[in-house]
Amino acid sequence: MAREVPEWLSLYELQQEMSAKADVGRYALLQARGGLYADMDTECIRPVAGMLDHRSPSIFFQIYDRPWPWVRFLAVQYQRIVNSVIASAPGHPIWSEVRVEIESRPSSWFVPFRTGPGMFWPVVKSYAEQNLQDVGFWDHRQILTAFYLPRAYMRWYSSVRRKICVLDFNDTGRMFLLRALSRPHHFLASTAKELRSRRNKGLAPTGKR
Repeated sequence: MAREVPEWLSLYELQQEMSAKADVGRYALLQARGGLYADMDTECIRPVAGMLDHRSPSIFFQIYDRPWPWVRFLAVQYQRIVNSVIASAPGHPIWSEVRVEIESRPSSWFVPFRTGPGMFWPVVKSYAEQNLQDVGFWDHRQILTAFYLPRAYMRWYSSVRRKICVLDFNDTGRMFLLRALSRPHHFLASTAKELRSRRNKGLAPTGKR
């Protein structure tokens, strides 16, 4: 990094969390050498050449969307752009914009909003709206991201959908989901308790007598 993209080095060293260092490192690597970056919790199941449109885009981003047919008719949902899988030409100008954006964000912010997707999508949105022909997007038809589904099911589904090249298991999302499922449903319990209290007081669930 010090030899090829020294402008990133101080920013990388400022990050305390390994996840933030990983974010900064991938952006610096893509600026320096280009290529296709993929997180460790992804699995390539078919040649990625099938995901690349060789006509004009010099950079590709992953959209985390729902695998429903009507989604493809919607405009790009930039707030769902993630940084798990990215392809870029070396020296692409967007990486300088990403670096400036990270530098402008307070170090006290949570990692997803300081160096991760929460930081990333506004930069991509701004760049894509001005350079639409230079940007390509991948959705569920090329990369399947569904942390709420078992890995075995995702592999089976991708065997049926032959155009899917990469599975993004999103271990972070999977971990948070498992934690949430293991905790008592306090919200549901408190809601049921409130309804019983209202009923005992002769109140309707809406609060009207």
